[in-house]
Amino acid sequence: MKLSLDDQYLPDPDEEAIAIEVKSPGNYEMVFYTLSTRSEDGHKALQVCRKIEQEFGIMMGCAEVR
Repeated sequence: MKLSLDDQYLPDPDEEAIAIEVKSPGNYEMVFYTLSTRSEDGHKALQVCRKIEQEFGIMMGCAEVR
């Protein structure tokens, strides 16, 4: 899967996060991104999460941090 992680960043342990799990034959990977992620892949993952919220009218907790 090779998703980029946050470089030298320690998130707040109480901050909400999203998890991405990928399973393929013989391989399982998981990565977490907090709402204040600084990685490029983390931002992309949050954009996808927000699009799912909009398209399906559900709240998944991936709103922008202000």
